[in-house]
Amino acid sequence: MIAYNSFTRNRAGGQGGAIYFQAEDVGFHNNTFVNNHADVNGGACAFFYTGSAPTNISSVNNLFANNSANRGGAVYTSGRKLRIVNNTIVNNIDTAQAGGVVLSPTSGREAVVINSILWGNQSLNTFNEQFSTGQSFNTYFYNCDVQGGVGGLGGTGNFDSNPLFVNASSGPGSHINALSANWRVDSCTSPVIDAGDRDTIFDSEYQEFDLAGNFRNTRGTIDVGAYESFGTSNEGAWTSGPICGSDSNFTIWAWHPRGIAPNSTLVQADTGAGWFTVNNAMFPEVNISNDTIFFTNAPLDFSGAPGRVINVYSCFSDTTPAWNPEVIATTYDTVTIYSCSNDSVYLGGAWQNTSDFYIDTLVNDGGCDSILTTELVVYLSPEVDVFDTICFGESFVWNGNTYSQSGEYDDVRFIFYPSIGCDSVTRLHLFVRPNLAPAAADTTIGCIGQPVTFDLTDPNLVSYSWSDGTNTGIASSFSITPSNFWERVFVTVTDVNGCSSNITRDFLEFQFDAYATQTDQSNDPFIEFSFAVGPPTNASDLYWDFGDGDTSHQATVTHEYTSNGNYNWCVYLDGLCGLDSTCSSIGIFAVSIEDYTSENWEAYPNPVHESLFINLKQSESAKIRILNLSGAMVFEEELSGIREHALRLSELASGVYLLEYESEDEKVSLKLVKD
Repeated sequence: MIAYNSFTRNRAGGQGGAIYFQAEDVGFHNNTFVNNHADVNGGACAFFYTGSAPTNISSVNNLFANNSANRGGAVYTSGRKLRIVNNTIVNNIDTAQAGGVVLSPTSGREAVVINSILWGNQSLNTFNEQFSTGQSFNTYFYNCDVQGGVGGLGGTGNFDSNPLFVNASSGPGSHINALSANWRVDSCTSPVIDAGDRDTIFDSEYQEFDLAGNFRNTRGTIDVGAYESFGTSNEGAWTSGPICGSDSNFTIWAWHPRGIAPNSTLVQADTGAGWFTVNNAMFPEVNISNDTIFFTNAPLDFSGAPGRVINVYSCFSDTTPAWNPEVIATTYDTVTIYSCSNDSVYLGGAWQNTSDFYIDTLVNDGGCDSILTTELVVYLSPEVDVFDTICFGESFVWNGNTYSQSGEYDDVRFIFYPSIGCDSVTRLHLFVRPNLAPAAADTTIGCIGQPVTFDLTDPNLVSYSWSDGTNTGIASSFSITPSNFWERVFVTVTDVNGCSSNITRDFLEFQFDAYATQTDQSNDPFIEFSFAVGPPTNASDLYWDFGDGDTSHQATVTHEYTSNGNYNWCVYLDGLCGLDSTCSSIGIFAVSIEDYTSENWEAYPNPVHESLFINLKQSESAKIRILNLSGAMVFEEELSGIREHALRLSELASGVYLLEYESEDEKVSLKLVKD
């Protein structure tokens, strides 16, 4: 992209006096090409197509004046696509083909010229003064001022009228000094003013400012050529929006369709006494920017005043009013709403719950004030508090509900007013007094036939009522003489808060129990038991007899039996109720793990690995059983014949077992170890 450059008095012995391109795509805008020369093609610019890909050439807002060449005094191109937009191509000259623009006759080319001036160009040897194109070129002109017309070329909106430049150079050619020429047009009478069309320009090639840096109109019509003039018509101007009648000052902004020249523009208004000029001396806040006028903080008497723009040139300007602002009056409304006293409504900038009138300033459909007066009617939502106290264990029935714990409980009812319904809340504040009575149950250990006293003396208790079903009492203590191992008495106590509680007291006869537990499951040749006395153990003395001659005075003791047999063990104690005892028995049958032999039979080896041998010496038959320590039988076999019998026990798991031998003559149990 080549932009904002000035190319003057350049010379080339071949192509392109100022610029020579062989690139595929090129664009240039807002440049001036004045008094350049090329001996061959393109006095200012020459573009050549060098490959198979399309070449796009775009020229926007450029001035080509008084350039010269053999072909194409201003531009020579063989590019595929050429777009010339808002160019001023004037007083260029060539000697062979066309003084303005020459398109090489290569096939498949296209040229589009839009909103441009081609005027005063000259070719010395041909009749194509402004534009020359080969027959294979598709060429279109739109809204262009072309001297001599466009002939049979395509396009619309073209015309052939003197542009009326302000100060053109004296003639065509690079030998004529054109640096001081002024290629603007007469702002009052030039035919190119408003003769262009903004909509024919691609957005990508539109330039916001013209070649001189002046604002280029963005809407509707624009000027033809590289320069934009300032218009004289107010037609189509508009204001930004309505003015509110309640405003003490306001802002107006108006758009002018032709752009505005700040130094030659008058802004006028009519407040009822005729048109007058609004200037910075009397109204400092009038600003003009490009095509827009701003009235900032305008006084109130401007609210309904029509306005217009007068452009001061050598010709008369249109004085049609440019705008007539609409003044929208403030609207007023009144509403009534209803609320309950326990609710709030946001009115007047705060939350309200009091009956009154509140004013809010809203925005109506026109964007102006809407004053809303709201009458707030507040109805009572009554709240009633109920307080009550109950004793622990009691219940309180209220509004169909039963409560037994301290707390606050609401009963909400609905009250219908003329326009609304409100809640009515009754709140129960319930307090449950703490339980000051002793524990609900207690047990006293004693002896049948001996007096037992229950004592409930407590500073929190004020009265007592005892009963055992036969006798009664009102003191803090109560005595009975039990005749059964368990008896119960009942007492009703009243605490200092006046709350009553029914509790019980139990008598339980002193009893004890004793336990014997085998503690050794190993292969030790002796059997070990643990002996203990169960609760209660408040005995003054105790005595163990293990049935094998050993004794002990310990409450818990471990004892080993060293031989087989049935042993009756007893424990004696001098307890709460005098001398007492309990007895039981233990069968010891497997103290030894040695081989067994008798006159009738023998068993070996013990411990056994795979086979156990049973030798029947006298009995003709016997039954052999093997049990685990849980009593489950794991092996059984009947033997017959006086001889040695082998029992295969390899499937048994290692451990201690019981071997039972049974015949007509005897029955024996032995401890058997499988390794």
